[in-house]
Amino acid sequence: MTNLENGKTLIVRVNDRGPFSKGRIIDVSKRSAELLGFKNQGTAKVKLQVLNEESRAIAEAARRGESTAGVEVAMNERPSTYPGKRTAPPQQPPRSGYETVSSKGVPTKLEPVERVALNNNIQGHNVDGRFYPDPVVKRVPVPNTNIFVQAGSFTEQSRAQALATKLSPYGQAQVYPAVVNGRQYYRVRFPSSNVATADRILASLTQAGMDNAIIVVE
Repeated sequence: MTNLENGKTLIVRVNDRGPFSKGRIIDVSKRSAELLGFKNQGTAKVKLQVLNEESRAIAEAARRGESTAGVEVAMNERPSTYPGKRTAPPQQPPRSGYETVSSKGVPTKLEPVERVALNNNIQGHNVDGRFYPDPVVKRVPVPNTNIFVQAGSFTEQSRAQALATKLSPYGQAQVYPAVVNGRQYYRVRFPSSNVATADRILASLTQAGMDNAIIVVE
């Protein structure tokens, strides 16, 4: 996740459905909001990127009955490796054929553990005897973005213009042409300077019965 207002980026983990507030794409923990720099303001424009390979690896580990708690914390230190937990190397390699039982009661053959050299300069904390690096917040360049409240999208320009005129009491609605998969669309949108203003416009449209209105960041 990247905060588009300051360029701070952090790997987070989705652990529930939601958000349940209209106009939002994700809710984060207080700690994540603090690290990304928008805890005190409450909301921010963010960009989400799915880590496909890492997500599949974590899902597969969970299916095998392995604990994946805290993996996202370690991934902030070693984002290209799963599980990324820095643990002391075993004194002896596992014996060939040695089996253990997973949480699902299925015998599982232990694979050799990757030996990872410890870096004593890494800041972190221990949880249940395992070392987790502290989250690392990075800054990345972010492009200029705009925020809109979209009231509707049409294939006919005349219908879009009619809606924009109808919605003039709520602000300066404009018609924005766009081509999607080779098809021409005309989107009725209210440009907004910030999230708070977009929230107010969205609330007004929702109260007027326009339940399909959404907030869009581009």
